[in-house]
Formats: sequence, structure tokens, C-alpha cells
Amino acid sequence: MSFRYASLHEFLLDQNLSPALAALLAEAGHDTVHVRDLDLNRASDERVMSRAVADDRVLVSSDTDFGEPDTRRRDRRAAAKAIPQLEAAL
Repeated sequence: MSFRYASLHEFLLDQNLSPALAALLAEAGHDTVHVRDLDLNRASDERVMSRAVADDRVLVSSDTDFGEPDTRRRDRRAAAKAIPQLEAAL
């Protein structure tokens, strides 16, 4: 028996993460989209962050300097999360 629950967050996974992770999160009940699904796999950090904000998604990236420095100043509604933090939540 698998346990499913309502997704508390909607995630957008950055290009440096595997689409397989997006599939795993989706199977676990999280509303998850990969940048490849949105044709954003070659997009700038700013464009990816703008999409996350527009879609009210939490941006998940293993890029430690994501959006430096412009994106952080523009909008803080989307949070860039590191993989260890995501794994801890699963």
C-alpha cells in the first residue's frame, strides 16, 4: 500500500537536476515540473526564476550560485533549495 498526500508545494526543478527526480517527486504526490517540460532547459537563471514566480512554484536547484546576483534582488517569492534540503523533506 502506498501513501499519497496532497502536495504542499509546487516544485520547478532546474536543468542541473534529473528529470527522473521530477518523476519521483510526482509519484510521491508532489506537483513537480522540470524546466525541460517547459522548454526552459537552456534559459537564463532569471528566466527560470521568473517562471517559478509566475507559476507560484518553489525552484529546486543544485546550482549554488543560481541567479547571482540579480535574481535574488528581483523577487524572493520563489526559493532556491539545495538537494539535501529536498531529500530531508521526502
